Amino acid sequence: MLGVWIIKRDFRLLDNEALYQAVRHCEQVIPLFVFEDILLNSEYTSRFHLDAMLSALRDLQDNIRKIGGDILIKDGDIIFVLEEILKSFNISYIFAHEEIGVDETFKRDKKLRKWAKSNRIVFNEYSQTGVFRGLKNRDKWQGLWESFMAQHIVPAPDMIKVPLDYIRQNTLDIDYLKQKLIDNFDCDLLQKVSEKKAHKTLDTFLKYRGRLYQKSISSPNTAFYHGSRLSVYLAWGTISPRVVVQKTRQRLKELSDDVIFQRSLNAFLGRMYWRDHFIQRLEMEPEMEFHALNPIFENPPYKFDKEKLEAWYHGRTGFPLVDACMVCLHKTGFLNFRMRSLVTSFACHVLHLDWRDINKLLARIFLDFEPGIHISQLQMQAGVVGINVIRVYSPHKQLLDQDPKLKFVRRWLPELEEIPDEEILNNKNTGIKGYIPVICDYEKNSKVMKDYLYSLKKHYKDSETTQRVLKKHGSRRNIFHRQR
Repeated sequence: MLGVWIIKRDFRLLDNEALYQAVRHCEQVIPLFVFEDILLNSEYTSRFHLDAMLSALRDLQDNIRKIGGDILIKDGDIIFVLEEILKSFNISYIFAHEEIGVDETFKRDKKLRKWAKSNRIVFNEYSQTGVFRGLKNRDKWQGLWESFMAQHIVPAPDMIKVPLDYIRQNTLDIDYLKQKLIDNFDCDLLQKVSEKKAHKTLDTFLKYRGRLYQKSISSPNTAFYHGSRLSVYLAWGTISPRVVVQKTRQRLKELSDDVIFQRSLNAFLGRMYWRDHFIQRLEMEPEMEFHALNPIFENPPYKFDKEKLEAWYHGRTGFPLVDACMVCLHKTGFLNFRMRSLVTSFACHVLHLDWRDINKLLARIFLDFEPGIHISQLQMQAGVVGINVIRVYSPHKQLLDQDPKLKFVRRWLPELEEIPDEEILNNKNTGIKGYIPVICDYEKNSKVMKDYLYSLKKHYKDSETTQRVLKKHGSRRNIFHRQR
């Protein structure tokens, strides 16, 4: 009996239910990864993502070879690849994790399930995080999440039997793919994605880096070190959320005398909870990729302006912190949450760009692109959800609060090196002499959008539509995770 384990965003051995069940139920397994056409041609996909996948795939291949197996690596259409395998083997099962993705992958998965059914192949999918299909509202979600996170960690297999000759005759070489897909790509500042690095990053965070997490994650300077830096590993599945949550809770038990560390790790656990909360939104409302979660906010007074869009994307707005954030993203693929909120708010509230027009552009430069979080946060920071607080971030206030010594700004905008601190810090809206002119009047433009969003929210606060959104997507959270 042969099964195919389709590797998607789950490049790991430990706590991988799809892999575990494949090894358990089948005499032989073909671990299969396909660089699919829909992936390579997608506007969401960038060389950042391809580098992450190639790095994670190489590490997974090494780990599987250590237990006697190998990975069949292909490109093209996944169904065509499966049909080729079917010419040589009787496929009894397909195993995969439930991917909460964009419309392109959603349609791919439906097509794949239909193909499996037509070929009388059992298709088993497994959740790899606390997100649940078929949920109608949030009433039971918190309990389901807690139950999932408390389950035993699924062990990594110590052996896997695969048709080695077939795989080695038909697989693509990773070095060949790297040269083909991202040749001459400068990725020196990117986090390298692998299962080993994921666990090492978690260990250093829980041992010492995370102690100042709570007070450090808002600053783009300190978040690089004191933030968990796990988002990229969670996004590409080189570590499971359940492992992260359980190890964090275990570490909390060891910190009975360190109140600061306890508070930080409890705050981090809260972020892990919210992570799945937002992914659950996309699972329950896939149309939110294209439409506002709250239909009342479907059409704010956006104005598409290609020049402004490109200036914002490339960090040429004249607002130093906004520009530094965008340049940082282009170089590292990482930015802390507060600064991600700032650049989204600036695009939507100040430049009046539609959140849908910046969606794929931002996704491409987020190394840790996770569709459910990304799309949910875009809408939330754009203020079109209607059940959250509307926040309009001032670039000037955030600069004073989060980078008063201009360390971050000057790192990513060296052209500001010779400009005195006071000229940068005291300039709120009119532009900095010696730097590029400001792209717009912040006060005037932000007031237009704030007045619109606040009035709309106030007027429709108790409407049937808003209450329906709240019932389906609002949090029911209690402070359940704190250690007593």
